Amino acid sequence: MVEHIQKACGHSLINMVSIPGGDISMSYKGILSDGSYIFIKCHDRSELLSAEAEGLRWLKNTHTIFTPEILCVSEENASKGYLVLEWIEPGNPALPDWENLGYALASLHRVTSIQFGWHRNNFLSTLTQLNTHYSSWGNFFVECRLEPLLLQCIEKNLLPTSLINKLQRIFLRSTSILQTDEPACAVHGDLWSGNRIFTQFGEPYFIDPAPYWGNRELDLAMMELFDGFHPRVFAAYTESYPLQYGWEERRSILQIYFLLAHVLLHGNTWISTLEATLMDIKY
Repeated sequence: MVEHIQKACGHSLINMVSIPGGDISMSYKGILSDGSYIFIKCHDRSELLSAEAEGLRWLKNTHTIFTPEILCVSEENASKGYLVLEWIEPGNPALPDWENLGYALASLHRVTSIQFGWHRNNFLSTLTQLNTHYSSWGNFFVECRLEPLLLQCIEKNLLPTSLINKLQRIFLRSTSILQTDEPACAVHGDLWSGNRIFTQFGEPYFIDPAPYWGNRELDLAMMELFDGFHPRVFAAYTESYPLQYGWEERRSILQIYFLLAHVLLHGNTWISTLEATLMDIKY
């Protein structure tokens, strides 16, 4: 790893300082011999980091949002995985910076495709995301997102039977409720506050994506689920790209996906939040 990093950066790696970052990977601030810094992420499952790198490249190629430069990444089948990115020195955003984030996200969502899905499966944290191509957003989301996670929760006996039955009834209606006339668009896929950074100059960077061709409301639903975004982000976004009627009910269905993921990853303490979200859905 060190040799690969030094060759990619053109300088010796003289130290790695452990830093907070993410739920599943070890993160480090790498110090190079010229005094500059790099960001290093490590995980035993190398396929997680190679998929992340591919997602970052894909988002960058939309030419709509800032993402960190990839300096090097391990092979997908390596015994130990690592991803090395340019170091982004964080700053404190001003109100115009929050608005620029909203405008940038709206620009990303205007990049469209004829089908939902992606060219390969990828990951939400350590959970596999199925990205089979579909012409219907409702069918894609229920069959490739909601149902696989519910099945895993059932297999691990994480949910009470009453909640499972309620979710299954909601899923039966979700295919039609989620349907809009909007085309598939590029989405970040895991846009909580920990996956955006503002530079010292106020530029909004997006990191750690789980991207695919989806529906733009997915990113907004995740942003609202855990907060961490200034109201001016949403104001700028809707000014640039107004949401369609019925967004509020669709938002709650979209949030089920992330909450089921949290139950699988972090345990049944998330069940109460999931149940509260279901109260906003007619079924």
